[in-house]
Amino acid sequence: SEIVRTQFSRMTETYLQAVFDVCLRQVEAQRGSRLLQRDRLGIFMAGGYARRRPYDEDFDLIALIDTNDEEEQAIAEQAVAKLNRQIARRGVIAQYHLGGRLERFVLRVDELDELLKDPEEDFLVDHSQLLGSRMVVGSRRVETALIDRMLVPHVFESDGAFEKRITTEILDRRSRFKPMPEGMIHLKEEPGGLREIDLVLALAKARFKVYE
Repeated sequence: SEIVRTQFSRMTETYLQAVFDVCLRQVEAQRGSRLLQRDRLGIFMAGGYARRRPYDEDFDLIALIDTNDEEEQAIAEQAVAKLNRQIARRGVIAQYHLGGRLERFVLRVDELDELLKDPEEDFLVDHSQLLGSRMVVGSRRVETALIDRMLVPHVFESDGAFEKRITTEILDRRSRFKPMPEGMIHLKEEPGGLREIDLVLALAKARFKVYE
């Protein structure tokens, strides 16, 4: 199963890279302008696909651009929207949890950084997605921006706030969990199950300041 899982993950990444390249070229042709600094755009997978468990019914995607140029932002937004439509044609749902907060597919690095500073918001899911993400389209430049601008200040150097929030989440989940019928278990939601394992691994990554 490990060999099949790895091959399926590679196929998914190749598919996304190839389709996005076509979508971007189409948008550039339609607008009559180009995304000259492609190394400033990155598309990341989060969730099960990022962890190479590629059998979920949806893609958790994060699209970041490290520029304030309005034309390049517009090109990137249209290209990712086209990509989203192509994913849907496969019968797969593309989720943009972070994008949903600002109501667009592609987020600027500086605006996401500013959003994550809001002390009134609970960013556990957002922080966990960023920490567990894996880039499939883009360059090291965008990945470095994600680490330096988002993970370092908001997770790695948060004075233990992220780890405490995960601990609270695990305790809350256990208090709400309703036991399964006799002889059955819920592999994902059961105390000690897959969801908790992922949360504890995220806690460990935060504590040891590990992104890879």
